[in-house]
Amino acid sequence: MLLHRKQWQSGEPIKLEFTIPVFEPLPPQYYVRCTSDRWSSCAGHLAVSFRHLLLPRDSEKAANTDLLDLTPLPVSALGDARFEALYV
Repeated sequence: MLLHRKQWQSGEPIKLEFTIPVFEPLPPQYYVRCTSDRWSSCAGHLAVSFRHLLLPRDSEKAANTDLLDLTPLPVSALGDARFEALYV
C-alpha cells in the first residue's frame, strides 16, 4: 500500500486491512512491522495478542479457497516487447 504525505500529515488514523493465516496451536501474539522503503529509520511495530481471539467454528474450511481452473494468457498479452522478452 502506498501512503501519500497528505494522508499521514493530516493526523487522522490510517486503517489497513489484511489477512494473516493462523494455524494451530495459536501463538501468543503476532508482531506487525511497517517499514518505509524510502525514509531511513522510519518504521513502526505493533504486537497483536491472540489471548482472547475467537475463531469461527468452520475456520479450517474457510481458511483457503479453491483455485479456479483458468487458462494462462499468452506472453503477447503483455503488449510490450520489453516485458515479453523477459519470458522468452
